[in-house]
Amino acid sequence: MATVTHHKADRGSAVFLRKGQEFYASHQYDRAEKALLRAMDMCSCGVAVQNQPRIDYEILKGIEEKKLKDVLSNMSAASRRCNSLIHVDAIDSLIATYEMQSRLDEGLEFALKMVNLSPREPKSYLRLGKVLRLKNLPTTAYYNYKQGMELVKRKYPHHALLPKLQTQKDKVLALATFDPITAFPVELVRMIFQLLDFKELCGCLRVSKAWKEVLTAESLKNLWQVQEYKFTGNSHPGLRRIHSSFKSYVRYAAGALTELSIDNCRSFFQFCKLTQLLLLVPHLKVLKLTDLLGFCQLEEVQGQVKLPKLMNLSLGRGVQPTPRLVQQLLNSSCNSLEELSIFELQDREPQRYSMSTRWDPNWPKLAKLKVIRLSRTNISLGPALDLGRVMELTPNIEEAWFDYFHYIHRELTTRWPKLRSLFVGASAIPIPYSEPCEISEEMRELHLESKRQISYLVVLPRSPHFSRLEKLSLLDFEPLTLEDFTALVRPSLESGTIQELDVRPLPAFAFFSSFIPLDWFKSNSLTYLSLTGFTRQNLHEHRRFEEVVLGIIDRFPNLRSVDIGNEVFADTLLAKMVQKGVKTIYCRPSQPRVDLRCWASSKFGAEIIMKPPPHLPAMHPGRRRPSCYL
Repeated sequence: MATVTHHKADRGSAVFLRKGQEFYASHQYDRAEKALLRAMDMCSCGVAVQNQPRIDYEILKGIEEKKLKDVLSNMSAASRRCNSLIHVDAIDSLIATYEMQSRLDEGLEFALKMVNLSPREPKSYLRLGKVLRLKNLPTTAYYNYKQGMELVKRKYPHHALLPKLQTQKDKVLALATFDPITAFPVELVRMIFQLLDFKELCGCLRVSKAWKEVLTAESLKNLWQVQEYKFTGNSHPGLRRIHSSFKSYVRYAAGALTELSIDNCRSFFQFCKLTQLLLLVPHLKVLKLTDLLGFCQLEEVQGQVKLPKLMNLSLGRGVQPTPRLVQQLLNSSCNSLEELSIFELQDREPQRYSMSTRWDPNWPKLAKLKVIRLSRTNISLGPALDLGRVMELTPNIEEAWFDYFHYIHRELTTRWPKLRSLFVGASAIPIPYSEPCEISEEMRELHLESKRQISYLVVLPRSPHFSRLEKLSLLDFEPLTLEDFTALVRPSLESGTIQELDVRPLPAFAFFSSFIPLDWFKSNSLTYLSLTGFTRQNLHEHRRFEEVVLGIIDRFPNLRSVDIGNEVFADTLLAKMVQKGVKTIYCRPSQPRVDLRCWASSKFGAEIIMKPPPHLPAMHPGRRRPSCYL
C-alpha cells in the first residue's frame, strides 16, 4: 500500500478548500463543487479520487457482510491511501455539497472512495453513514459505524471523533433492521431450523438469497442429512424437476445424506429412477418408501452400482420390490442392517412352496438385525410363505411383526431367543400339529389378532404366563372366556409392569356380576386401556352401565388414554371420564358434540379423537388394510 504523509498542508490545496467552503456557506453549490475538486487535485499525494473507477459494490457488500476490513485489505495493493486532512476535508465538503443538491448517488460514490482513501479516518465513516441514512439504508449505516469504529480504534484508540461515531451508531440502531439468520451464530441457526420438517426447510430457501446462502453452507450440512419427500398426487408441479432438485438437496448435505423417506414413490421414480437415486446417496443409512395412492413396482438395480450399507430398510404400503432387488439391498447391508420392514413381499415362484416345502428367500445372514416386519398383500398371490428360513438367517431378533406367513410356534422361541416384542396378524397361519410353545417370561410386548393365535402360542388357562408384559393387545370379534382372560391379563397387572392393555372385546358381563370376583383387575402402572364389548351384549342399556364404566376407570389411577371403539357411550359419560383424568379418548363412528370436545380441551387439556389409536401394532401404517378388529 502506498501512503503519502504530509508534514505541511499544501498551500494551494488549502486555498481552494477554504474557497469551496465559503461558496458552500453562501449556497453557491456549483462553484463550491469546482473549488473542492480543484483542492483534491492539488493534493501532493497525486490520488485523483474523481478519476478512480467506481468501487461502490465491493465496499458496500463488505459492509453488509461485516467484512469491510478484509475488502479494504484486498484493495490496498491496487490503491493509494492519503493521510492529508486537507484532502479528507475536501472530499467531505464535496459530499456535503452533493447532499444539499440531492445528488445522493454521487455523494455515495465519493463517500465510499473516501473510506478507501483514508480507512483510519473517522470522518470517512461519519460522512458515509450520513449518506446511507439519507438513502434510507439505516441497517447498512449501522454496520458502517460499527466496523468503522473497530478500524479506527486499531490505530487511534483515543481519537477525539470516536465518541461521535459511537453516538451515531446508537442513534441509527433503533432504525436498523436485521436478518436474524445472518446475524445469529451457526449453532443457534442449526438449533432453530432442526425444528422444521424437510418441506418447511426447503421453503426457507426461497425467502432470500442470504437465507439460501446460510442454510446451504458447509457448516449446516447436517440440516439436509434427513430428507422426506411427500407427493399428494401424480401431477405434482415439481415432479418433472425432481431429479435435479434431489441432486441439489443431496449436494447441500455435502454428499452425506443419511436418511431418506419418499411417500408416493411411484411418482418420484417416474422421473428419478431408483438406480439414479442410489448413485447419489452412497452414505445412506435409512431408506423408507411408501405409495399410499397405488402400487409401485421396484425392479432390481442395473449396472455396477455401489449400494449403501443401510441400517434401516422400510418398504411399506404399495411398494412391491422384486425378490432380486431385496436380495441386492440385503447383500450390501448384511453387516449393518438393524431394522427391516417389507409389507408387500413377493416371491419368484410361489407355486413351488407348500406347507410341506420350506420357503427359501435366498437372503444373506443378517446377524445385526433386531427388528423385522414382514407381510404380503394378499394370500391369493400364492400359498403363504414359511418364516422358518427367515428365522434361521436372523438369530438376534428382538421385535417381530408378521402377517400372511406360515410359522411354527416353537421356532419363535428357539430361533429367536432374544424376542421381546411380538405381533402376529390375523392372516398368519400356524402350521398344524405343532405343539404350543412356551413364550419366555422375558417377553415385554405381545400383540395378537384372532384368538386362534394365542391358543397355539400358550396353553390357557395355565398361569402365570406373562408376568412382565408392558404392552398386551388381543383383537377378535368374540371375547375370551373369563378363565382365559384372567390367565392372560392378571399376572402383568399384579406385577405392576403393564402400561397398555387392549383386549377386545372384554368379557364385559363379568363386571356386572356381583358373584364374579375381579378384585385383581386394577393397577397403578396402566396408562392405556380399551373399553369394548358392552354394546354387543346390550350392556350399554343396563341401569348400572355408567357406574360400571366409571368404576373400571377408578381401578387405574394413572389411566390417561381410553379407546371405546364403536361402543355407544353417552356424551355425559365421556365428560365424566375426562373429569377423572383421562386425557385422550378414541371413539368411532358416532361423533361427540363439538361443545364437548371444546370443553374437554379448554378446561382439562383433553382430546376426543375420531380414529383408532395409532400406537397399536395392528394399526401400522405399512399395512394396506387396517385391522378389521378396530
